Amino acid sequence: MNVSVIPIEFEFRALQIAAKYYPYARFKLLLKKLDEYEVSVLFKAFYKEQSFNKGCINYINDNLQMNTIDFDIWFDEDSLLISSFWRRSLLTLIYEGNKFFAWMSDDGAKISRPYPDGLKFENMAVDLYPLTKHYFS
Repeated sequence: MNVSVIPIEFEFRALQIAAKYYPYARFKLLLKKLDEYEVSVLFKAFYKEQSFNKGCINYINDNLQMNTIDFDIWFDEDSLLISSFWRRSLLTLIYEGNKFFAWMSDDGAKISRPYPDGLKFENMAVDLYPLTKHYFS
């Protein structure tokens, strides 16, 4: 990986993928870490203007934030991890590009797919993995 900022093409496609699974939300990408070994990005979720506050000019306003579906992705050469809080616990999906999924709780224990968003995160990982591999490998 030899980039120092998130490529705008990656940001655009990643936001489209997130919106595909959460059509009632608007996302903002925040770079957490980017170096030669890994990339970490926060997908910060906001209510869409038509579902919460009509007439709001700033669509990425803290008053419109949806903390319940914020999530982080980490990517390295071999895997993509998606983490999000779910019922006061941090859950992480590990995806390795060959349709292998593993779910872990915040204490590192393997768990089954959480309901109802587990399948959305698995499908999002399938879509995000080749995109992150293309831009950050």
